[in-house]
Amino acid sequence: MRTATFNLLATPAPWDDGDRVSFPAHVLALLDQSNDNAANSSKQPLWTFEIRLDIDNDNGPNQEHSRVACGVRDFANPDDASALVPRSLLALLLGPDSLTIEQQVAVTFTLVQLPPATAGQLRPIVSSLAYLTISDMRAVLESHLRTHCTTLTRGAVLHVPAFLPATLALERIAFRVESISPGDWAAVVINTDVAIDVLPASDDPAVLKQLQLATTTQPILDMLSTGPLSVQGRAIARLVDVVAASGSLTIPAPDPTWLHVTARPSVPGTDVNLFVHPYLRPSATDCWAMAVDGIGSKSVVLNIAPALQSTEWRDVFVSVEPVPIQGAAPSSSVPLDDAVSTALSWEILSAPEPPVEWVAGLDQDDDAAMDVDEDRTGMVKCDICEQWIPAMSLTMHQLHCARNTSRCATCKKALPRAIAPHHVHCAHCNHLSTEAGEAAKHSAWHHPDSLQLCPTCPVDAPGAAHATAFALQEHHMRSCPGRIEWCRFCFTHTAAGENAAIPASARLGGITTSHGAECAARTIDCAQCGKAVRRALLAVHAALHREARRRPPLHVCANHSCGRVFPVSAGPKTNGSAAWGKHGLCAACYAPMYSSRAPPPGTSEAADELKRAVHRYFRQAAQGCGRRTCTNLWCATAAAAGHGDPALVRTADDRTALALECMALAKRLVGNGTTPEAWFCVSDARGEMRRHGADQLAAEHGWPAAWCLQGMVKTEPLVFPSTDDEDDDDDKDQEEEDHAPMNEDQRRAEWISRAVAWLLENAPST
Repeated sequence: MRTATFNLLATPAPWDDGDRVSFPAHVLALLDQSNDNAANSSKQPLWTFEIRLDIDNDNGPNQEHSRVACGVRDFANPDDASALVPRSLLALLLGPDSLTIEQQVAVTFTLVQLPPATAGQLRPIVSSLAYLTISDMRAVLESHLRTHCTTLTRGAVLHVPAFLPATLALERIAFRVESISPGDWAAVVINTDVAIDVLPASDDPAVLKQLQLATTTQPILDMLSTGPLSVQGRAIARLVDVVAASGSLTIPAPDPTWLHVTARPSVPGTDVNLFVHPYLRPSATDCWAMAVDGIGSKSVVLNIAPALQSTEWRDVFVSVEPVPIQGAAPSSSVPLDDAVSTALSWEILSAPEPPVEWVAGLDQDDDAAMDVDEDRTGMVKCDICEQWIPAMSLTMHQLHCARNTSRCATCKKALPRAIAPHHVHCAHCNHLSTEAGEAAKHSAWHHPDSLQLCPTCPVDAPGAAHATAFALQEHHMRSCPGRIEWCRFCFTHTAAGENAAIPASARLGGITTSHGAECAARTIDCAQCGKAVRRALLAVHAALHREARRRPPLHVCANHSCGRVFPVSAGPKTNGSAAWGKHGLCAACYAPMYSSRAPPPGTSEAADELKRAVHRYFRQAAQGCGRRTCTNLWCATAAAAGHGDPALVRTADDRTALALECMALAKRLVGNGTTPEAWFCVSDARGEMRRHGADQLAAEHGWPAAWCLQGMVKTEPLVFPSTDDEDDDDDKDQEEEDHAPMNEDQRRAEWISRAVAWLLENAPST
C-alpha cells in the first residue's frame, strides 16, 4: 500500500458517535490508485487515516493530541472540498475548549496502516456511579465499537449508549481511551479480538466517594408477592419474577400472558396515575399500559407475552404518580400529593382472554333501579327528580327537590346540587365526568390545547407530533426510532432505529428494529461444526444438529449377504448395542477375519487381513457354507442348489484358477482404495430377507437404502419367515402361541408394513 495524502476542510458531521468520516467521491479514486493489490484481491481493503491540522492553519492544534486516527463511513459527501468529521475527533484535535469546533478547519488526511488492537483501557467520564449497574459491559462496548468505530485513538472520547438498571433508562456514558496497544497512539478494532479494561472513574478515593454520594436515584420497591404493597407518594415498584408467579407459564407461552395491576389510594378524595413497563422506568411516554382516566383507584390489564423474547426478563416495573385534583375544595384531611399512600396489587394469568372482572374495571355504577313489577299503588312520579313518591308526601318532596336538585341541560338527568357542578359532558367525545377535577383531567389528557411532541424524534420528523398523550405513547411503543428495545442477539437494550431500514426477510423472522436486523445478519461460529452461521438462523442451525444426532447417517455392512446397519458416527468399535469391525463390515462379518495375534515379521496388517480374506473366500467357493437356502453368488452350496454361480462347481484341477478369483475378490475388500465390497456367507436367512425387503422399500417409496434396512432391522418380528427345514418346527410352535398361522408371503408383507410405519415416523423426508 502506497501512502496517499490529501488536504480537505473538516466540517463538523451531523453524527457524533464513532470515528468514521464521510469523504467526497474523488477521494475513492485516489485510494484505488494507491492500493497496489486492488487488481489482485477481491477483498475490500480497510482504509484508515491520520488527521493533522495544516501547518498554516490559524487554529492552533491541541498540544497533547496533534493527530487522530479515523476510518471511512462513506464517499458520499457532496462537497468535493470538505469531509464530514465527527465532533468528538475535532474536539480531540483542536482541544475541548476550542471555539472553532463548529467551523470548517483545514486538515491533512494521510493514508496509514495501523496495527490490529489487542488490548485497551477505558476510563468513564461520569458524574455518578450509576454506570456500574450495567449488567453486561462487554456486550455494550462490543456493540458500540462494532457499529461506530474503525480505530481507537489514545485520548479519544467514546459516547456509548447503555441501559442503566439503576435509572431504568438509556443514557450515554462517556469513556476516554487511556491506552491502546500495540502502538503508542492508535490501533484498528475491526476484525480483531480486543481485551478492554474499564478503569475506575477516578484513582482518588475521595472523588469516588463524592461520585457515590451523587448517585441519587429514585428507590425501586420490590414486590416479592402479589401484594398489596403500600407505597408513599411517587414510587416505582418492581414486580419480582412474574414469570414464576404464574406457575403454569411456559416460554414461549402458548396463550397470551395477562397481567392485572391495581392501585388504590388509601385516602378518599385523592388521585393517582398508573404506568406499567416490562423493563424501563414507566412514564406517560415509556409504558406498555397506562391508567389515567377517572379519579381515585386505577387498574390496567396488559399482555406481557412479547417481553418473553428476552431470556433475562423476569420482572415488571410499575410507576405510581399522585396528581392534584383541579377544582377540588381544599381540606386538611386530604394529604399532599407526595404524601399520598397507595396500595399496589397484581395478578397474572395465562389464558386466551383476560377475565371479565379484570376488564370491567374498578368503578361500577351500582344505581339500583326500581323493579318494574313493583306495586306502585298510591304513588306518584315526581316531575323534578322522576322518582316515585307516595301521593301524601308529594308536596313536601317537591319543595325539597326544588331547593336541592337541578337538571343537566345535556342528558336531562336530575342531580343533587352538591354534585351537579362535577357532572360535565365532554364537548369533543361522549365522556361523562362525575367527580371533582375529572373534567379538567380528561380534557388535559384526551383533548390538549397543543400537540404532544416525541422527546426522541426530531421536531420536523414525520410522526413526531401527536394529538394526545395516548397517541404519543403508542408511537413511542411501536414506531419511534428512539424507543428502547431488547436485542435478543447482542443481549443489550438499544434504540430501535428506523423501521424503513428493516429488510423484508428480517420482518418475516419477527425482527421489528433496525438494530435487530443488523445484529441478526452478523455471523457467529457454531461450537459444534465450526461453520459461520447468521445469528438469526442460529436456533435453526442448532435444531439441525439435534435432528442429526437423532437421525445419524447410517452405514450398510459391505457384505452383500448381510442385512445389518450402524451409524457412521459410531466409530470403528461400537454403535451402542452392536459392535462393527473394519473395512465397512459389521462385527459378525468381520469376526472370521479377526486375529488377536500380531502379523508375522515383515508382513503388514493389511497383507495379513488380505490373506485371511482369501482363505475365507476359497473355503466358501470350494466347500460351501452348508446352508441349503443360501443365495450367495460366491458360495459352492448356493451354486449346487441353483442359487449361485454354476461356474463355481469345479473340479480339483480348477483350484488354481479359483484361488486367483478369490484373490481378486479379497482385494475388492482390503486395500483397494475404493468402496469395499464382500460376498461372505451368513449363518441364517435374516440378512438376505432384510436386504430384499429394504430394496423393495427403497424402490417403492424412495427412502435411502440404509434407512430402509434400518427399518427392517427395527421392526424384525420374533417369528420371521424362514425356509430352513430345521427351524420349521420351532416356527410353527411359536405361531400357535402368538397368533393364527400365516403363510410366508403374509408374514413378509406384515414385516414390510411395520417397517413402512417406522420409516414414516423416523426416517428423514425424501
